[in-house]
Amino acid sequence: MVRAFILAALTWLILGTAPQNVSGDANRLEAKVQRDLQTAAAKTALSAKPYQKAHDPNPPCEKGEDNRRSDLCAQWKAADAADFAANVAYWIGLGGILVAALTLAAAVAAALYARNAALETGKGAEAARNAVEAARDANRITRNAQMSERMAARAAAADARRDREIADKRAEAAYSIAKRNAELVGEQVALAKEAAERQLRAYLSVNKGFAYGMNPQRQPTFGIVIKNQGQTPAYRVKIYSVLNWTTDAPEDVDVHFTEPFTKVGTLTGGEEWVYKSETAGQPWPPNLYTAVTSKQAILVYSGVIVYWDAFRKRRLTTFKAYLKIDNIVDDNAGLTLATRGNHSN
Repeated sequence: MVRAFILAALTWLILGTAPQNVSGDANRLEAKVQRDLQTAAAKTALSAKPYQKAHDPNPPCEKGEDNRRSDLCAQWKAADAADFAANVAYWIGLGGILVAALTLAAAVAAALYARNAALETGKGAEAARNAVEAARDANRITRNAQMSERMAARAAAADARRDREIADKRAEAAYSIAKRNAELVGEQVALAKEAAERQLRAYLSVNKGFAYGMNPQRQPTFGIVIKNQGQTPAYRVKIYSVLNWTTDAPEDVDVHFTEPFTKVGTLTGGEEWVYKSETAGQPWPPNLYTAVTSKQAILVYSGVIVYWDAFRKRRLTTFKAYLKIDNIVDDNAGLTLATRGNHSN
């Protein structure tokens, strides 16, 4: 009987530690326990046969009676314990099934929740990827737009620079043309002014020279005839003249003016004026008349005329004439103008 209780307790412990088994396993376990109890009861009956022979083999055993000397009561106790263990195992197995079902449902719900969470996470990840791609696309579009703007700005700057260069070249060309036109106009004005000056300015020229008193008993006098060939007056006219003699050509005589000029005044346009040298009335130098008349020397009368024209420009006229013995008639002679030394600016 003790073995039966121990076996029942072990069975209960085994069933208590395995609440997750299904109802089929509990039934099989219960049948095994019944068989073990029956086997234990049989062994107990065999061991108790000598005692039953000495005592009453079937003493009564009421339910709830605790007669530890009665084999029948012990059997009933074992049977009641086995029945109680079977019921406990049944309810424990049923509770295990319920707990397992709830656990399975919770696991299924957790799995579904995890799956939904994974799906939502995947959707979130997909949305994040789409957002990243959209951001990349936006950045790419922004970069392209910025690049397009920079290229457009560079193109506009290049066009503006080219237009400015073209405008500068055109302006430079226009300035050059305008400057050249102004220069041409200035040249034309200058030419016109110069032409007007040439047409209107005063021109003093020496038309002829003269001499008289060509004998040693008289005092010689030399002079020139000056005429204003222009149309405007010659102002502040000054004349310097000198008489030299030479044995060379009269054109080669150098004239050096060391004496003061003779102030004449103003000659109007077309006016003619006779000028006599300051040497008039002076006697002949010794032996000069003989040298001149024998053609060993030549008398050269030269000088310079300085004046200002109406355009406030200083003008100069030089003259050079010489005496030829063949031209002396009755102590008078006309002077011959030299081929060089007569000019006017």
